[in-house]
Amino acid sequence: MEELNNLTFERLQYVSEFANLAVQLENQLASVRSSMSKARTLRGVVLSHLFNIDVQTLVPTSRVTFDGEKFTLVDQATGQDDDETDDKIRQRKGEQKTEHVEEEQTKAKEVPTFRPFGILEPTPAKEARKSMHTVLQIVCELASVQSKIKKLDERIIALKGNLKEDEQVWTKFEEVVKI
Repeated sequence: MEELNNLTFERLQYVSEFANLAVQLENQLASVRSSMSKARTLRGVVLSHLFNIDVQTLVPTSRVTFDGEKFTLVDQATGQDDDETDDKIRQRKGEQKTEHVEEEQTKAKEVPTFRPFGILEPTPAKEARKSMHTVLQIVCELASVQSKIKKLDERIIALKGNLKEDEQVWTKFEEVVKI
């Protein structure tokens, strides 16, 4: 019974953390929406032009990995994983690796960035792009917390199943819950 109370309290803490993260996400998305509105106003983009922007196929710029417990954001724009960090050592003239340099250049060219305002973006559009990265991080944190809540729910259901088997404890539990 005490373990059930502890798990329920821990679940309540995670639900509180989830609600706080959801509020942060809402605030960040409102900030992005405001920045995009400012950028449209600065550039004079009217609604009739917005429908013609989507001529480019959408390509993911970030990936999310899940290690069984936590969701993490992997930024493809940098193109670095743990395995690639040791390849960045500067080589001497005698040990040139032209293939490796060419591969790095093609990787950098493969990640297109969608720029609806052109190359010279207004400052609010740049701010919106930067804050979208933080939005993605918050979404990963939300997914991680939700995963923890689901695992706790499974443990709570298993404990309640064990309590149902013990009639004496179950009747006391029902009395407490009915109040």
